[in-house]
Amino acid sequence: MRAVCAVWLIALYAAGAVAAPAVAAAAVGGAPARALLISSYHPGFPTFFDQIAGLRSQLDAAGVLLDVEFMDSKRFAPEKVSPLFKDMLKRKLAVLPPYDIVFCADDNALQFMLEHGRELFPLTPCIFMGINNVGLAVSLRQDELFTGVVESVSVTQTLALVRQLFPQMTGVAVLVDGTPSGQGDLKTVLAAERDFPELSFSVISLQDMSWDAFGAALEKVPPTSVALLLSAYVDAAGERRTFESSLDFIAAHLRVPLLHLWEHGIGEGVLGGRVVSHHEQGRLAGMLGLRVMRGESAAVVPVVRGDAANRYIFDFRQLEKFGVRLSRLPEGSEIRYRSSTVWERNRWGIIIAVLVVLLQALVILMLHTSRRRLRDSEEELRLWGVVFRHAGWGIALGVGDDDRLTLVNPRYAEMHGYTVEEMQGMSVLELYPQREWAALKSQRARALADGRAEQESVHLRKDGSSFPAWVDISVVRGSSGGVTYRVVNVQDISERVRTQELLVETEKMMSVGGLAAGMAHEINNPLGIVLQSVQNMQRRLDPSLEANAREAAACGVNLENVQTYMERRSIMRSLEHIREAGLRAAEIVRNMLDFTRRNDAGRSTCDIAVLLEKVLMLGASDYDLSKKYDFRNIRIVKDIEADLPAVPCVRTEIEQVFFNIIRNGAEAMSEHPVAGRVPTLVICARRSGRWLLVAIRDNGPGMSGEVRRRVFEPFFTTKPAGRGTGLGLSVSYFIITRNHGGRIEVHSTPYEGSVFLVALPVPGQPAGADDAPDFPLMDELSRRALLGAG
Repeated sequence: MRAVCAVWLIALYAAGAVAAPAVAAAAVGGAPARALLISSYHPGFPTFFDQIAGLRSQLDAAGVLLDVEFMDSKRFAPEKVSPLFKDMLKRKLAVLPPYDIVFCADDNALQFMLEHGRELFPLTPCIFMGINNVGLAVSLRQDELFTGVVESVSVTQTLALVRQLFPQMTGVAVLVDGTPSGQGDLKTVLAAERDFPELSFSVISLQDMSWDAFGAALEKVPPTSVALLLSAYVDAAGERRTFESSLDFIAAHLRVPLLHLWEHGIGEGVLGGRVVSHHEQGRLAGMLGLRVMRGESAAVVPVVRGDAANRYIFDFRQLEKFGVRLSRLPEGSEIRYRSSTVWERNRWGIIIAVLVVLLQALVILMLHTSRRRLRDSEEELRLWGVVFRHAGWGIALGVGDDDRLTLVNPRYAEMHGYTVEEMQGMSVLELYPQREWAALKSQRARALADGRAEQESVHLRKDGSSFPAWVDISVVRGSSGGVTYRVVNVQDISERVRTQELLVETEKMMSVGGLAAGMAHEINNPLGIVLQSVQNMQRRLDPSLEANAREAAACGVNLENVQTYMERRSIMRSLEHIREAGLRAAEIVRNMLDFTRRNDAGRSTCDIAVLLEKVLMLGASDYDLSKKYDFRNIRIVKDIEADLPAVPCVRTEIEQVFFNIIRNGAEAMSEHPVAGRVPTLVICARRSGRWLLVAIRDNGPGMSGEVRRRVFEPFFTTKPAGRGTGLGLSVSYFIITRNHGGRIEVHSTPYEGSVFLVALPVPGQPAGADDAPDFPLMDELSRRALLGAG
């Protein structure tokens, strides 16, 4: 056995020697790092190969060269071998390059480094592993040169496996000898006995019997028990056996499952357990060593607790022998010596065969689907042809930058006064007045970005007359992603426009109804105070009234002196304040009457800044008890540019538009408040080119995409039945676009508020094809104003 181990170790060193030049060549900035492993034991000890394999799994990948020195303190007393080992090591170090780091395996090696490390390896960090003296290891955690991995057995977890793997078992036979490590582990097992009252524990101690008696005791272990091997090296007569020969002896006499606390032995008769993995110890120690070599102090690299290096490992052959199902094993268990299945031996062949069959089935399915789709496409094409020819709205296909018409349906040609043949190849621009080209270009850009865009516009007939139309443009893309053509749907909305004209005045009156409660609240109360207070005070101060004279005489008061007193005490000034309150109420009434009075005088030149102030004054008197909102609770932020140009408009109509927008925003913020926000309206006004732009933004609940797209549709409302007609914004759209040649848009995102953008043309400025309102500027300005208001 020793010869085999020696050959294996030589081969291991040879592999390292071959790899070393490659590692050194790959190193940057000089020679590769060098590490030394001091093992407490000899090369044939069963823990060594697993420890060094785990250590090399980290160091080799980092290009670190590793040497090994053996203390051989398992076969010889540490106090005798330590001076000899120190002398031998000192002679070697005198001729070897210095080491960058030292690893020590097991307690004797750590004790050696504590006693002689600073002399032999000045200022060289040391990483320990497999240390049973937990107190000593933990005491070094603040040492700038020492850190590592503690070793501790998982007794409790392994005993818990007895109930998990063998629910029928009722006993545990503990196998132990007189060695210090065995007796120490025995104390741990007996201390854990109280946690398993359902199990009976018995101890078979090799230190009290010969090997033959030990074998006989093993044969008598009842079948309702499992055996837990702690240590079995030396019998009562002092006869010592190696771990391998001891394990062979135990396996030959034992008839029940054998658990162990260490990794070695699995595969030679040990079923498994929560075992100390020396490979994992080495791997963890290697990781700590690399951290230290990269510059971290050992004092800040924490000592790894012992059970971190322990793993559930099992021998598959032993599991089968004792009928243990794999489903009973703890999650993450490692199973060794498992014979490969048919699937494992022929995995790729099976996968390829299945893939070939699936590919053939897929090809057959695709052919069948293609034939069915072709048949369905032909039928669908025929049906769409019928729909296209007989649709009640205009449909056209356009290509190119100017949307040359390639195909139109009869309704599209009819509404424009052409024949289908006459419209072939015609540019869409010929069907729009020049003033509409900018809006058409904007719509096409939105359709290109979003796939679809719709808006109201004016179309020209062949005879030169015009009609209002609702235009829906959709972009159809080819397989390469480029635009193949645009589908244009056009509806003549002349009748709807006429209906809107009739609804304008109706909407005004409906708005007045909503203000009735505000008038009662804002006007009746102050007027009542004025009338009642003035009347009472006048009557009680009138000297001509007999009652006043009588009461004054009874009190010994001269009314003329009273009047003089009132003047001096500013009581008459208070009466003046009452009169002013009455005037304020009268002003409110006058504003309301101006708003509701039908405009027969046509257009006039209006100052939009003054008009907005008047709208806000109207809003200040607006409240609704049923909706539980009061406009005065809303913060107003104004950002109106000075010296705005006057614009020709129907003043009452524009007032109505702005009032509708402001009131809708106020109601939305009141009925659906957003937590943590003060309800705020921001009003911005700017001059931009040929346009006067107004943005009205709120910080309310916002709108969904569906609501935003339909917000200008007549009779569309999100309010409950009886609470709204759905006409306010549609009438506003009509007033701005149709009556005043302007533009109106709404931008909104759920929970982020809404902004209405209105553009009115400024007189004396020529219209250009590309001169579209700069709505993005107003959107950003109103957003900044809202953020600035907090």
